[in-house]
Amino acid sequence: MSGNTILIGDVHGCSAELTALLDLVAPDSSDRLVFLGDLINKGPDPAGVVSIVRSLGCTCLRGNHENDHLLWNAGKANPKLDSRLTRQLMSEQRRRSDGQNGRCSIDHDCYGGHRASGQ
Repeated sequence: MSGNTILIGDVHGCSAELTALLDLVAPDSSDRLVFLGDLINKGPDPAGVVSIVRSLGCTCLRGNHENDHLLWNAGKANPKLDSRLTRQLMSEQRRRSDGQNGRCSIDHDCYGGHRASGQ
């Protein structure tokens, strides 16, 4: 690999800021982009962040906020307040997204240390 390794963490649902950062850094096909978790919760557009990250086909590690959602989905933990708010925001955004077929959902493929993709 001849490009740079670009590490991004703690986006927390801020898609506009993520877009601005990506425009500034301007990664190209030789670069390796790695998200270090905490893509969701706190910010206004968690679905937008997940959609952006998936479209990049980058490496994405699970943070504690994603882990909270996965445990909640599995019935192994009660959700924290910011997770409930994120789930509500993502549900509302998905309804307005013209049927992205669940591509903005929180799942193991996006957050298990695997490559993030729209598939």
